[in-house]
Order: sequence, then structure tokens, then C-alpha cells
Amino acid sequence: MTDYNLMKDFTFHERDEFTREPIAEKIIKLLDSDIEVSPLIIDGKWGTGKTEFCFKLKNLIEENNPNDYKVGYVNAFQADHANEPLLTLIAEVASFYDLRLTHEVQYQMQGEKKT
Repeated sequence: MTDYNLMKDFTFHERDEFTREPIAEKIIKLLDSDIEVSPLIIDGKWGTGKTEFCFKLKNLIEENNPNDYKVGYVNAFQADHANEPLLTLIAEVASFYDLRLTHEVQYQMQGEKKT
């Protein structure tokens, strides 16, 4: 079984035996370009290092992030039991924001509608 808590701190600097850092750097350049990228899919057979690559890419983006990208990780297989898979994605995106601020904005918007 994969230990995601252990993997979340992986970087290319500590281990890159398949020389994938240049690929990650190209993905970052693609994200920084004017080209619209949606969606970005990393596909491969079981055991080829997709999860490790994703965590390393996430950490590389967050290491030097002038565009203030919000980077999340959703394990589709771990959330496979969910009746509403979109909720898993929404929960990850919501984790980027201070929910107290979100509730305050919603409250203010409701007040504006009343007046």
C-alpha cells in the first residue's frame, strides 16, 4: 500500500532516478505560457511512478511559485467509493481558501441582495 504521507514531501532533488525533473519543468513552462491547458492528464500503468511524479511536480511548483498557483492532489482511486466524484474535486479546491472568509463574503452578498 502506498504511504501518501511519506510521499507528500518527495522532491526531484532527493531522488530522480528516471530523470523526470526536465519533464516537470516543461509542464511548468506550459502552465506559465499563454496556451490554455485544460485538463492535464498524467497516465501510465500501475507502478510506473505517476503518484510520486505528481507529488514531486506539486512540490516543484510550490517551491518557486511566482504565479501563486494553487496545487492540489486528488487520488481518484482512493475516492472511487464516492457517489459524487465531483465533490472530491470541490473539497480539494475548497481547501485552498479560508472558509471563514468565504462565509463572510457569502453573508455580505446576501445582505446586498436584501437592500
